[in-house]
Amino acid sequence: MMKTANDIHQLIVTASYDQERLTPLIQQLSQLDQLDAYSIRQRLIGNGLAQLAKGPLEQLRPMANLLRQYHLKHWLIQPPATQFEPVTIKALTIETDQITFHGHDTEIILERETSLLAIVADMSGKLAEKQIKRLLVHTTYQGSAPAAMNEQQLHQEIFKYAPIIDLYWLNSDNEHQPSHAVRIKPGSFDHRQLGDKASLSRNANLANLLDCIKEYASPLEVNRQFGLGFLPDCRLHDTGDNADSKRNQLALTRYGLLQLQIAQQSNAAQQQPSQLQPIISEVVETSGLNEIIAPLTAGIFSHSEADEDDASVSKQPSAATLPPPPEIETLSGFKLHTSGWRLGAGILPLPSLAVRHSGQQPTTGV
Repeated sequence: MMKTANDIHQLIVTASYDQERLTPLIQQLSQLDQLDAYSIRQRLIGNGLAQLAKGPLEQLRPMANLLRQYHLKHWLIQPPATQFEPVTIKALTIETDQITFHGHDTEIILERETSLLAIVADMSGKLAEKQIKRLLVHTTYQGSAPAAMNEQQLHQEIFKYAPIIDLYWLNSDNEHQPSHAVRIKPGSFDHRQLGDKASLSRNANLANLLDCIKEYASPLEVNRQFGLGFLPDCRLHDTGDNADSKRNQLALTRYGLLQLQIAQQSNAAQQQPSQLQPIISEVVETSGLNEIIAPLTAGIFSHSEADEDDASVSKQPSAATLPPPPEIETLSGFKLHTSGWRLGAGILPLPSLAVRHSGQQPTTGV
């Protein structure tokens, strides 16, 4: 029986640089004979959200069960079936009790105490490129993964390049679609609305507008990790002068809708920890749902990556025996971003972990 689009889910996980914690998990996941250790490592080690697998719900549960046992946050998400796009604003008006966003033919009002999700993204791809370079250099010359950038560092890097802000009004009645959403680009509004916070820099004015929005929205969840994790549906395609292309904007919208589902499911899980979320869009986290989720985690997962020969990952040489790091010029821009995940994953040292041979031909999840 063929699976329909309604049967397909994404297993989303929070990536991490904690290799000591991830090594045994990667080994056990590979023993399910569905994904090889190399592919699992490629997805789990890093920053931000990553798609570990995509397929029918019953086939994803064994992997979700192992993630739960290792207390790694993860979610089973059903991709939204409806098309949705935030309203690109042309102007805004800041008043004492509200901010009014003006689109081409619509107005959207942000009142105080409104629940918001803000996606703060770099559309140039340079933030992701910098992360890949740090990963390659750090693992090659120090034998370990670098520490993830903190929120302040991410914020500073984003506003150096091509920042954009998407705002989603959280709607408790529909986790797949917000009640409103707006997209704010640098220079898309009169900076004089910011008053004393106005600047001569378009990027700085956008950052200052975010600070202003924080005074109105409550609660406000800010996400700055677009483009950093392995999310095939949400990756940047174009850079440079084409960074604002329709393909990139669509990728950003998909990312925002993914974060919207996660935010609203997490809120629902906290408010009703004793009730099981709907199977078609369930939250599998480590906060109070273990006994409920555990009985549902039986099944066999099928996924596909290229087979690899049996090989053990060799130990990295010590930094003391290596020459100073050279300038990294072999890959740049988006080419580095797209290939860096595979390169970075391949050089991360994981002692005593053998890459197992699998005869299956699963599908990479996108």
